[in-house]
Amino acid sequence: MVGYPVFAPFTLVIKGLEGLVAGGIADGVSTRRDLLAWGLGSVIMVAGYFLSEAYLMRLGVAAALVEVPGNIAQVAFGGLIGIPVARIIRRRIREVTSGE
Repeated sequence: MVGYPVFAPFTLVIKGLEGLVAGGIADGVSTRRDLLAWGLGSVIMVAGYFLSEAYLMRLGVAAALVEVPGNIAQVAFGGLIGIPVARIIRRRIREVTSGE
């Protein structure tokens, strides 16, 4: 078992790229754009961890594949919770700043 700190540099790059792409696509208005941003960010995260584990950390494809379902679950739950919560918060901010 590899300790979690060894994943930190990979996580920094993967999450940074995920946020950059998703943030560049999402506009907070269009559900379609928000879902596209989430989908592309999800692909970046799952693929990034797979490639990092399999090739950069040299754990092998088989070991990296074991982690894929957990990573998919992570992005699925993140989208199911994060998108509706973000939309609610954005709506509330608009209400507060417009004086309603």
